[in-house]
Amino acid sequence: MGTVSVLENWDTLAKRVKDAFELHPWVASVERITRRLPSSLDIELKYRRPIAAVESSDSSGVMFLPIDDHAVRLPESDLTETERRYLPRVSGILGRPRVGDVWDDPRVIGGAKLAAQLADVWQQLRLVEILANAPELNARRQAALHI
Repeated sequence: MGTVSVLENWDTLAKRVKDAFELHPWVASVERITRRLPSSLDIELKYRRPIAAVESSDSSGVMFLPIDDHAVRLPESDLTETERRYLPRVSGILGRPRVGDVWDDPRVIGGAKLAAQLADVWQQLRLVEILANAPELNARRQAALHI
């Protein structure tokens, strides 16, 4: 972001600060930026919270990749392996986006929404995973619906 000055044009400064914070994968949004003269800013942030973990495997093994309720991939290194394993699991997914990007798979997006809806009762109901249908099955179902 570089050097900033509270003497800079307020709109320009606020946009630069907002854009910089929103690049961080844990920041969902910048709610408010307040200038506190002579030399500081108060910044109110809304953070993402892990709602589920996508079970993903590759040649190095199985990983549990945390996502928020909008299917944004969160940094797995910020959570312990145990924390990631106890999140609701979305299974049957291939590929993975970069940290901070939305998972571009409607099954992951749907799984994230379902996990968010069930968050208060997930453990009480002793649920473990949300198993995604294979993409080929989804395509066949959609084709059958359009006939």
